[in-house]
Amino acid sequence: RYDGSTFTSYYKSDGLIADNITDIVEDQQNNMYFSSLYGVSKVDDSYLGSEIQTKKEIELYPNPAKDNITISSFAEIIKIELYSPSGQLLRKINSHQKQETIDVSDLAPGNYFIRTIGREDVWVKKFVVVR
Repeated sequence: RYDGSTFTSYYKSDGLIADNITDIVEDQQNNMYFSSLYGVSKVDDSYLGSEIQTKKEIELYPNPAKDNITISSFAEIIKIELYSPSGQLLRKINSHQKQETIDVSDLAPGNYFIRTIGREDVWVKKFVVVR
């Protein structure tokens, strides 16, 4: 519970949350947090809980983006899912690469989420589309 702020919550039934993540919430300042067995983490990678995946992190750039975003990882990315702020699945990309560039020029300005699935890890990152 966050005192003095309204949270928007996403649940497993929304299709956004992997089995190892229990909740994703967005506060009024558009900060995103997820909780897992390892603790609570801010989506912008400023971890509030235990240190996890520091070596296995992915990169997403540019952020904010106008036309394209690039996702890169030290390991193979199996699947990428793009979600709206409400948790609606917008795109699903089968990758099998260590880097993918995604066209976001058709998206309205605003906050979006990328769920990146590797062989051993799942990451959720927030990105912003600007014009």
